[in-house]
Amino acid sequence: MSSGKPARRKRSPQKQRSGDRTGARDAILAAAHQLFAARGYSGTSTIAIAEQVGMRAPALYWHFASKEAILFAIIERSFADFHRSLRFTADGPEARLTELVRSYVTFQLEQSPETAVFSSYPALSMLGNILTEEHQDQLRAMQREVYELFKECLTSGAVSGEFRIGDTSVTAFAMISLCEYVNTWAQQGGKRTPREIAAEYVVFALRMAGVAGY
Repeated sequence: MSSGKPARRKRSPQKQRSGDRTGARDAILAAAHQLFAARGYSGTSTIAIAEQVGMRAPALYWHFASKEAILFAIIERSFADFHRSLRFTADGPEARLTELVRSYVTFQLEQSPETAVFSSYPALSMLGNILTEEHQDQLRAMQREVYELFKECLTSGAVSGEFRIGDTSVTAFAMISLCEYVNTWAQQGGKRTPREIAAEYVVFALRMAGVAGY
């Protein structure tokens, strides 16, 4: 006799393996992220990462080809989070630049020191020589995406006459540097909130762009 309850579908072995593999990769990345931030890349062994997630070191290589591949996966994920945080949807160059700078500075100030190790330009410059040439090229491509966002916005404003800029490329790099290094002096839990500091940086950026009234 039927119980009236729908039969539970069992996941296929392939789907189970896929889910287990994703979960294992996430656990490895989380453990490696923590260890790299605490001990540094050279001070962290694959054995330590494996022990952190309760597996043997050789098992790591089912998921990542090398310790360097683990590092790059962390960097790639951190940059993806950063790129998603950048707002660039407003209408008009001034509004878009305001949105872009505000979201950039806010992200920088709200991330933890451990996260900053794998997404900030100064920290990545020290890790760059560890990466393979292929991964260095991919990292440069990700960084260039940020530059292109600024360049596109500044060029649009220069063409429309809203911005008075001599060289949009130089200005784009200057604004990125301005936003990137904000967490070298602004401390979490300080007197100024991330939102307040971001508002000040928006004013700096609009002045750099030559917007009337700033």
